[in-house]
Amino acid sequence: MVYGMDISNNIYGCEYRNNSVIVFDKNLNFLKRIPLKSPHITSDTSIISIRLYENHMYVMFRRSDYRIQVFSQDGQLLRLVIPSSDINGSFFSLDRIGNIIVADYWANQIKIFSNSSHLIHTISNDNLTED
Repeated sequence: MVYGMDISNNIYGCEYRNNSVIVFDKNLNFLKRIPLKSPHITSDTSIISIRLYENHMYVMFRRSDYRIQVFSQDGQLLRLVIPSSDINGSFFSLDRIGNIIVADYWANQIKIFSNSSHLIHTISNDNLTED
């Protein structure tokens, strides 16, 4: 379970095969289950990672591909942030200004996207030097 935490220290976790987000309070008491609603979710889709930013849930899904979508706190799809053609990774994070940082392990790259889905920068082995 990869999780996010809100300002009240509630913990948001992924229900891998149920495509839901489960929420616990800071003492790990169950608060609620949020089913995610999106036309991109099918029976073979799995939620694998979640992060919170400005009261929205950023969720990475895996099917035969990967994608990141943004949901409201009640599970309604707000937008597709990064389509599957741009990433093949299993981990992402958000920086303080909402840029999305993705570990694209198939390409051996770190990709940084703006919150509006534009690729800002790619870091690969070609960019690295040894000192």
